[in-house]
Amino acid sequence: MAKKVSEMSEEEYIEYAKGLFLGFTGDEHTPLDKFADDAEFMDVTRPVKKVFKGKKEIGEFLQAYAGMSGWKLEILHAAADGRRVGMEWIWTSVHDLGLYDGVPPRGKKTKIHGSTWLTINDDGKISQQTDIWNKDWLMHQLCAE
Repeated sequence: MAKKVSEMSEEEYIEYAKGLFLGFTGDEHTPLDKFADDAEFMDVTRPVKKVFKGKKEIGEFLQAYAGMSGWKLEILHAAADGRRVGMEWIWTSVHDLGLYDGVPPRGKKTKIHGSTWLTINDDGKISQQTDIWNKDWLMHQLCAE
């Protein structure tokens, strides 16, 4: 990160947030590298808007998606509201590596339309993430004949 987050223009801040959301490439990073140690991740697809606190809980939650390969995220729109950046996206993957919520892999292609809101701390890490998408639509795709 060349500039401090607090010194970024709104456009730079949005682009930086997009880079965090799209993840890192290369062997030196893991998806958890983009989160602050005390980050909170809310997934509103869970029955009671489950909030995962800290890297350990967030990492355990993200393991649920380890059964998917070929991940692709396309950001359709992004906007900032102060220190929060909202993104509308399309996520595609293939369920071919392992179980997802008890559903065995059958090579089903998935396509989900959703949104994410990120708050980034002064160290350039995600301090809060909220994902909003339709889990029932994903399960329908995985279980369809």
